[in-house]
Amino acid sequence: MSDVLHRTTKEQRFSVNTPDYSVVDWIINPDLSGVTGVPKKYWLITGDVVSEMNQAQKDVVDGVLLPGQKTTKKASLRTEGDQVITDQGYTAGKQRSLISQHTKRFLGLTVIPFH
Repeated sequence: MSDVLHRTTKEQRFSVNTPDYSVVDWIINPDLSGVTGVPKKYWLITGDVVSEMNQAQKDVVDGVLLPGQKTTKKASLRTEGDQVITDQGYTAGKQRSLISQHTKRFLGLTVIPFH
């Protein structure tokens, strides 16, 4: 009996009959010592080696944007927001407030609702 780890889903199964598990999809008796205490979403599987992702890889998994990406995304949101707000006929002040709220929400900042 062996333990197995699915290469894609990272599902673990314990004390299984190894002939039932293809080595194409499963790692047989994986060494998980390099990922002790690390959430599975940060496990990197290369061949039969399971290791912890570096910070850049973790950021991709978490959807974290780098400063340059934030600026680009912010400009894109502003353009889209401008079009929607203009179509609605809002005043300039309300437009700025709505754009600010949506930008802050996207960046994960605290947003005070507009009334």
